Amino acid sequence: SDPTSSNGLLRGRLTRRTWLKLPNAYTLEQFKPYVIPVTMTQIGRCSTYIAMGHVVSSTLDAVAMAAQQIITSIFYALIPIGDSCSLTAQTFLPPLVIQKPTKKRTLAVKKTIQNIFKVACALGVILSLIA
Repeated sequence: SDPTSSNGLLRGRLTRRTWLKLPNAYTLEQFKPYVIPVTMTQIGRCSTYIAMGHVVSSTLDAVAMAAQQIITSIFYALIPIGDSCSLTAQTFLPPLVIQKPTKKRTLAVKKTIQNIFKVACALGVILSLIA
């Protein structure tokens, strides 16, 4: 049967035992270059949010803090959408960019960038309306 059907790509391959099993040396070696940048990005993101929360809680009155909490909650709720769009862009662009320069490739890159820009603008408008 088709492995990408509605049954799922990992059906029959993902068990409780696989969650506890360490990856093999080859897989570890392939992911090694990404460990430090991804970890530092996450630490930086968390540190920034903590610092912003501290500044807000130490300088604003109750009403401003409540407003900031509402905006922060909306932001946290919408992070998965933004991250999904970012990951999608990162998935589509590199295969296009590494191709040999042709007119077809140039048009594909332009169209992809335009579509990403449209999504970013739409999300910006939605977030502005919510805020």
